[in-house]
Formats: sequence, structure tokens, C-alpha cells
Amino acid sequence: MKFEDWHRDEATYRYAVTALAEGLALRTVGRLFGLDKDTLCSWLPPLGEHCENLMSYFFRDLHLRECQLDELWTFVYKKEDQLDPIEQLLSV
Repeated sequence: MKFEDWHRDEATYRYAVTALAEGLALRTVGRLFGLDKDTLCSWLPPLGEHCENLMSYFFRDLHLRECQLDELWTFVYKKEDQLDPIEQLLSV
């Protein structure tokens, strides 16, 4: 699907997509830009595919010597907080 197929001016499209990428809710973005949430939802699969292609192109053959895992540990630690007492005992 090309941008021309989406029947919106490019500025509205770019700002709406940026707002979605920043974490605004679909309905919020729809209200801000006068778009239907179904229209926004129809944009998501091609956008996801485009992002996947960009990641595949730019993030390959990386030779890393360091990797920061702070966010990963935060996720794991937070997940541990959600365990009930029996599960906490078993995970030790």
C-alpha cells in the first residue's frame, strides 16, 4: 500500500503516525486529527511492515562489544513483583 492510497494529506499522516509512535491512544489521535479509529488501524499493518524492513536493513551485521540490559532487568524485576507468595518461593 502506498501513501497515495490512504486519501490523507501527507502532513496529517505524518503527525498522526508520530503521535501513535509516541504512545497516544488510537481514539485520542483520531480526535486530534479528525480521523476515524478504523482508518488509523488500517495504517498499522503497513507501518509495522515498513518498520520491520527498516530494522532488518539497518540492524544487521552489528559487531557489538557491549549491550546494556537495564530495561530488560526492569521488566524481569517488575514481573517478579506480580508473583503470588507460592510462585515467589518456587522461583528462588
